[in-house]
Amino acid sequence: MIDTGVPSEDFMDKVFEDVLEEDGTLYASHIMVNHLEDLSYSQRLRSLVSIFNYKKRLKSLRGRMFYKTIHEDTDKAIEDALKTYTKTEKVSCRRGCSHCCYMFVDVFPHEAVALANKVKKGQYYNKEEFELQKDKTTPQEYVDDPRPCIFLKEGECSVYADRPMTCRKYFVVNDSPDLCEIIPGESNQVQNPLMYEAEVIYSAVAQVAESHDPMGMAHMVDRALKGEFKDGK
Repeated sequence: MIDTGVPSEDFMDKVFEDVLEEDGTLYASHIMVNHLEDLSYSQRLRSLVSIFNYKKRLKSLRGRMFYKTIHEDTDKAIEDALKTYTKTEKVSCRRGCSHCCYMFVDVFPHEAVALANKVKKGQYYNKEEFELQKDKTTPQEYVDDPRPCIFLKEGECSVYADRPMTCRKYFVVNDSPDLCEIIPGESNQVQNPLMYEAEVIYSAVAQVAESHDPMGMAHMVDRALKGEFKDGK
């Protein structure tokens, strides 16, 4: 007889963990992982379906279209989420606040390729910081020694339209932006809201990205400049 019953919650927990992590490689953002306990059983089930369906969509996309699609979809998901959050919580992010630009930024290969192409065409980047950071590959290195993003210029992002997904979906709901100030050697204690649909998109992209490990901005751009990523994916 075919079992048509709903899977048990324990079973779904195991499947959900397997989808997000395989062979020790994290395939979801830390924000989603930190909020797993906040997701209901139905939300976890919907997450699996959503991630699977979005992965299917991504597999038909190549190059610039892949890059353009995920950023547009992420921006739309964030726009919709912010309509809800601004009614219940105060998002403290403001133009000119660049505390988060001194943190580790996880960059996908296709994003690194797009940024590297801009650099080849004359895009501003901090060459001194690039040399200092291109071998940094772990979040802890930025906790111990916070460094400004190589594309940070006069306190603002110089590649804002092409910023990575990690930057696009990073928001805080502290009472004051001053709480975001980076202190060397200390982990940031800010509150990050879970923008569910954006995290689903991120998780799907992480599972189809070429050899994706969570490495820093300068390191990934350096690899892209060396031509290490095929088709930017």
